[in-house]
Amino acid sequence: MSFIACVLQLLLITIAVSLLSDVMVGTIDDFTAKNAVNPVFVAAVIIPIFGNGCEHMAAVLFAYKNRLDICLSIAIGSSIQITMLLLPFLVVVSYATGRELTLFMEGYEAACMMVACSVVASVVAGGKSNWMLGVGLIGLFVILSAGFAIHRREEVGEIALKRQWVDWWKIAEEQKQDEIEHLNAKY
Repeated sequence: MSFIACVLQLLLITIAVSLLSDVMVGTIDDFTAKNAVNPVFVAAVIIPIFGNGCEHMAAVLFAYKNRLDICLSIAIGSSIQITMLLLPFLVVVSYATGRELTLFMEGYEAACMMVACSVVASVVAGGKSNWMLGVGLIGLFVILSAGFAIHRREEVGEIALKRQWVDWWKIAEEQKQDEIEHLNAKY
């Protein structure tokens, strides 16, 4: 196959995946409402499992062939690309389109991110792996996933920040009015 044919196939597959992703994202709210599933669990566990199926399969195949270096490159490289390129890019795009998107995470999500980064750093620094480490990592994934399944949105999120901003604004306005009344009474 020629290079141009490969690029065209990749472009067509990318467009098809994009359309299917739009359909999947559009049905999340209905799915979570009908099945009483936590939307955070769907977004943090279910979608990444199915969305990265090809990467998971490639990593398993390379691990089976004892090519741990390529297996780690696939798993960690994808996470690094999303964290260092895609998320900041989406924040800039959301600002340009007038939609609100921040990198604010609730307490549980931030704790899971810290645990995941620490575990990946210790596994990579160790340089060796065995079946017991794999079982431990799968167990950690199950525990964190179960936490996402029962996790409920915390009050420190966007609503609380807006409430704090409104409260601060009201206090500042009241202080201004007090100063104006004090100055009017003085003169």
